[in-house]
Amino acid sequence: MERMLSAATILVLLAAMAPAADTAPAVVDVSDAQISQFEGTWMGHENPSPFGPISFVMDFQWEEDGSLHSHSAMSKKTWVDLRFRKDANDAWVLDESAALAEMGVQRYRLHPVRAAGDTLEWAYLDRPSYLTVRTAVQNDVLHMLVLLRGERHVEFRLPRITGEQAVAVRTQMKQNSARSGEDDVELLQEAGAAGDDSDDPVEIRNARARVKHAPGDAAAHLALARSLSAMIETAPPARIPTYAFEMLGGFRKAAALEPTSIEAHFGLAQYYLNAPPIAGGSLNDAAQEAVVLGELQSPLADVVLAQIEIKQGRIEPALQRIRKVVDQNPDLEIARQIHASLARTEN
Repeated sequence: MERMLSAATILVLLAAMAPAADTAPAVVDVSDAQISQFEGTWMGHENPSPFGPISFVMDFQWEEDGSLHSHSAMSKKTWVDLRFRKDANDAWVLDESAALAEMGVQRYRLHPVRAAGDTLEWAYLDRPSYLTVRTAVQNDVLHMLVLLRGERHVEFRLPRITGEQAVAVRTQMKQNSARSGEDDVELLQEAGAAGDDSDDPVEIRNARARVKHAPGDAAAHLALARSLSAMIETAPPARIPTYAFEMLGGFRKAAALEPTSIEAHFGLAQYYLNAPPIAGGSLNDAAQEAVVLGELQSPLADVVLAQIEIKQGRIEPALQRIRKVVDQNPDLEIARQIHASLARTEN
């Protein structure tokens, strides 16, 4: 059960990279009977996802407010919440929210835009070409297809379960909801590494093989994080969450195995500085890595602090700080690049 959310929740990770708003399709009417068909407990295995085939559970039950609700939890920090409810116009909508490890919470409201027999299509009206979900119940199997930028992201085929099996699954999900989730990032990283990577660049596949061969080698984890970082900007959208988790996990594992690794702590700082909040971006976490780098007497500590100041719009303090770094470390390429960029801005 611990891995049931590893693929489903990643659909929220790409929100910050979504395209500009596009033309919203017309909303269609959905009947109470079409929504009621989702009631019950559903569990399936071998569901296609960016992490490879996964198991997943949905448990839709009616709430006192009239909504039909499912909360699928891996832990307190990683979960998917789906709720069919009626809006102020008495029309059905699908509210989806998800938390991904330590990465924050993302929420979408989806509206029905197409009904064809048992199949309903739901769209995020602000960016319908970015996120759509197709749902259906056929022959006691719940089908849910998540499309990201028009491409299949994750697909669920969940047969209905009843009786003692359903009770046991609901009990397990409640236990999952009480888990602290402290190891979620590592579990998700492992799930990503275990998926089908045949289409990934050979550099990434070789780096994964090295980690598998030497899991206690900090250099192996750093090499994997570096290869993922180099490829993430050109990766297919569906693979970006996997790459991001592996990269973050690689830097963290390297730092844990070798606490004095300047590269690992600087890599973590760069991740926290550049990732969107939903993917773990945090100036506070970056600042904590700057403290560690300072304790290691690395000039990269001031590089990170200057980058934080830039993010905060404090250009003059950042320029003064980075100028000092360049004066004392003229061969530090990243400091020179930042200094040049700030100098152009100042002029």
